[in-house]
Amino acid sequence: MASRDFSDALTSAAMLALANDPGVAAIVGDRVRDYVEDKPRWPFLRLDPVTVTPWEASCWVGMEAELVIHSFVRADRSTRGVQRLNAAVVAALDEAALPLSEGVLLGLDHRGSTTGPDTAEPASWHGIVRFRALVVEVTG
Repeated sequence: MASRDFSDALTSAAMLALANDPGVAAIVGDRVRDYVEDKPRWPFLRLDPVTVTPWEASCWVGMEAELVIHSFVRADRSTRGVQRLNAAVVAALDEAALPLSEGVLLGLDHRGSTTGPDTAEPASWHGIVRFRALVVEVTG
């Protein structure tokens, strides 16, 4: 099966959308990364490398991708802070029409979220938000 990997374009567009979303920015400011800083300022978001599966249909070739965003909040005894951040991520990206530098985004759908304690220090939380994306190019 032919395939195209648009993961860089998808990651860049998702990071830009999250950084420019008022709901997300109100919580994390400009701390949206695809890496973890040596001494990160909390709260922050980190995007995993995209997992890509080849996708093909008549006159289209591309990828189905799993986009995973990690949210980190500390100094909060309850999960409310990280759940608010997860909800802001979902509101910013679910069914968003992100403009990509290459390829066409046919769909971006929230697939689920989870929250648990982070081992970094007491009262810190780690959320995981998963999305499915379909990015293609027209071949015919």
